[in-house]
Amino acid sequence: MNKTLFALSFGVGCIAAVTPDSSSAGPVGVRAVVEVYADGLNSPRGLAFGPDGALYVAESGDGSESISTADECTQVQPPVGPYLGGYNGRISRIDAQHHRTTFVSGLPSSHTASGDALGPMAISFAGNHMYVLNSGGGCSHGVDGDPAGIIEILPGGGWDLVADLGAYLQTHADPKPKTDADYEPDGTFYGMVFRGGKLYTAEPNHGQFVSVDRRGNVSLVADLFTMIGDHTPASLIYRNGWFYIGFEGRIPGFVYGIVRVSVNGKHVEPVNTTLSSVLGIAFGADDALYAIQSTNGKAPPFFIPNVGSLVRLESDGSTTLITSLLNFPTALISGPDGALYISNCGYGCAPGQGQILKVTLR
Repeated sequence: MNKTLFALSFGVGCIAAVTPDSSSAGPVGVRAVVEVYADGLNSPRGLAFGPDGALYVAESGDGSESISTADECTQVQPPVGPYLGGYNGRISRIDAQHHRTTFVSGLPSSHTASGDALGPMAISFAGNHMYVLNSGGGCSHGVDGDPAGIIEILPGGGWDLVADLGAYLQTHADPKPKTDADYEPDGTFYGMVFRGGKLYTAEPNHGQFVSVDRRGNVSLVADLFTMIGDHTPASLIYRNGWFYIGFEGRIPGFVYGIVRVSVNGKHVEPVNTTLSSVLGIAFGADDALYAIQSTNGKAPPFFIPNVGSLVRLESDGSTTLITSLLNFPTALISGPDGALYISNCGYGCAPGQGQILKVTLR
C-alpha cells in the first residue's frame, strides 16, 4: 500500500546526522569530496540559490506544532494522521562563509502522528521574487486559515498567498480514492520549478502535476496517477523541453525511478526504473543527471539511517555511485560553483540535526 510522503518512518526516532568522510566516496576515476556546508537545520527540504548568490533552504518545521483541527474538518487517517499544526516553518539563508541566518520564519508547518514534518518544501526564484511551496498548511494538517499552497515572500519577511493548492485538489477531479488509508485532503506537494512565467509543482499523494500562473490560476499538466499509477511523484527539474520527475515509489522498496514529462503533459517517458525514493534530482556542471536515493530499495525495515546515496545516471542507462552514507537526504541542487548540494537529515532526525552537504567532484 502506498503511503504519504515521509509518513512511513515509524520507529526511526531521533537519529544524529552523519558527517561523511571527505576522503572516501566515489567510483574509480571519480573523487567526491563531501563536506558539511551548513548545519543546525530543522527538517531541511528544497534548496535554491538566490540572485544574491546565497543558498536558501526550506525548513519544514521543528516538530513542536500543537494545534489540532480534529473538530473542524476531515482528518488524515491513522497511522499517518491526525496531524498537529503550527507556524514553525522557516527559510534559512546560507552565505558564502557558511553562516546561517533566518530569512523568514513563522510559516505554516505540521507533523504527522509519527512526528514527520510538513511545511516549506521547495523554493523558486523568478528574478528577485521568491516563491515558496508550503505543504504544511490546510485544515487537514492542523492549520485552519492558512492553506497548503504557494506563497510569495515579501520584503521584510511577510508573505502573500499565490495559490491555494489544497482547494484545487478538493474542487477538481481526483483519481485517488478518498477511501485510501493514506488519503491527504490538502495534498503533500513536494517539488517546484519556475519556467516560462509559471511555477510547476508535483504532488505525491494524488499524483498530480500542475502549473500555477502569476495570478494564482492552477492548471493540470499531467494526471500521473491515472497515466502511470500511484507511485508518488516528488522531486522536479526542467531541462530542454522536458520536466524530469523523481518518484518516492511505493511499498515494497519504493523503487520507481525517474520519468520525464513533455511541457504539454501528453508524453511521459521513463528515464530510470531502478532508483529508490528519489527525493532530489539535478543536472550537474557536466550535464549529467544526478539523483539522491533516500532509501536502499530493499525490504523492511525501509527507513534505515545512513543508507542514502548520490548517483550519476550514465548515457547507457546505468548508474554510478558517487557517495553513500547519506542520512535521509531530501533535496539536491547544482550550485553556480559546479558543486552539488544536498539536504541531509531531512526527516527522521531531531530538531537542529539537519545539514546541507556540499559534494565536489574531482
